[in-house]
Amino acid sequence: FIDPILGIIPIFYLKYKSEKDTDLYVIKNWIKFGEILQLLYIVLLILIMILFTPMYYSVHP
Repeated sequence: FIDPILGIIPIFYLKYKSEKDTDLYVIKNWIKFGEILQLLYIVLLILIMILFTPMYYSVHP
């Protein structure tokens, strides 16, 4: 459950570094793809936690 959250840290670092370094400018599209993928992982993780968590209060009134 921690991996998608920790995956955002390198994205912010690379995004900041690519603005200042011309060598990293060529991977700007890959950085954007990684950012979208990590956000998708976090959304899926939230959905899994909401949809697949047992709700005991609905079974036992």
